[in-house]
Amino acid sequence: MTEKVKKEDDKQTPNKLLYKNSLWLFFDYIIKIILISVLWFFFSTPFFYLGYVFIVGGLKIFTMYLWLLIIIMFSPFSFGAAYAVLQIVSQVVTAPKMEMFDKVYDKSEIKVKLFFNGIFKYFWKSFLLIIINIIISGFLYLNIYFYWHILVPKMQLLGLLLTGIMIWVTLIYSLMTVYFIPLLITKKINVFKAIYQSFLLVIDNVFFSISLALLNVSLTIILIFTLAGFFLIYYGIMIILMLLGYFVIYRKYDETIEISEEKRNFKSLIRPWSS
Repeated sequence: MTEKVKKEDDKQTPNKLLYKNSLWLFFDYIIKIILISVLWFFFSTPFFYLGYVFIVGGLKIFTMYLWLLIIIMFSPFSFGAAYAVLQIVSQVVTAPKMEMFDKVYDKSEIKVKLFFNGIFKYFWKSFLLIIINIIISGFLYLNIYFYWHILVPKMQLLGLLLTGIMIWVTLIYSLMTVYFIPLLITKKINVFKAIYQSFLLVIDNVFFSISLALLNVSLTIILIFTLAGFFLIYYGIMIILMLLGYFVIYRKYDETIEISEEKRNFKSLIRPWSS
């Protein structure tokens, strides 16, 4: 990566750099992304089925859905998918100080078997992250419920104020979750430090974090309605967005991170032979 390319890269807004590189990574490695997404969906099926049983059985308990979502989001299979997709993202990212550039990665060949390596490599971190998230989400939900349903009727102003504060805390924590997996698989840190660094990233990059989260939510809704899209590409494209978004923003704090300039434009999608 030359200094000229890096300077040209820096002129691009973080969102533009994220969208353009994500699009072309998806286009270039679509078969691998489909394989990784299908593996993730297959191993996560028991949790999806459990959610279906709750709906059919009429057990519409918000906390139950929330905990199932947390298990799916941070399961060892999600870490496995992220570890495999990380090799795809490394095709455009250079980060010499991060663990991702150890001897496990061979840029000449994208290996789906890294999915299974990641499951075992991050199993205990995944388990701890799930437990912590269930505790924190349960705490936040109970506080909001208490302030809104119990305190507001008795002390309206104070109840509304505390409810509002807890809602903002919940929103900030929700934004933080986007960075949990990228931090844990690219840096040799523990779960608690990853949560703390995620908080700092969100506070220092609020608007980018919001746009990244909204993009993930929008694509989730679209792919769920397509069904086949959710099954085939959902988690692969989500992890690409999370990882690349993390690297795009983390360049502010680590000057050794470089992201290759994508010179192709949208016309190349129609006429790839001309690029």
